[in-house]
Amino acid sequence: YNEFMLSFANDVRAPEGGIWITVMNNLNTLAVASLCEVHAVVLAENVMPQEDVIQRAGLEGISLISTPLPIFEAAVAAQNYLD
Repeated sequence: YNEFMLSFANDVRAPEGGIWITVMNNLNTLAVASLCEVHAVVLAENVMPQEDVIQRAGLEGISLISTPLPIFEAAVAAQNYLD
């Protein structure tokens, strides 16, 4: 699921067990990812996770991935990988 607005993703639109592709790099992102029960957060456009985000992701069991790809291209690459 790729989305900028946390409230939109939290509105039961991010699928449980999925991945969330975003450029938002903060603890709120992980809080929503945890509530939505996504397995991974992909940080697009060369966004690197902050140390507090890395620590919280570990506690929540959420994988963090960073990619240089823009959000849309990262989503296409993820879908192509799954196909």
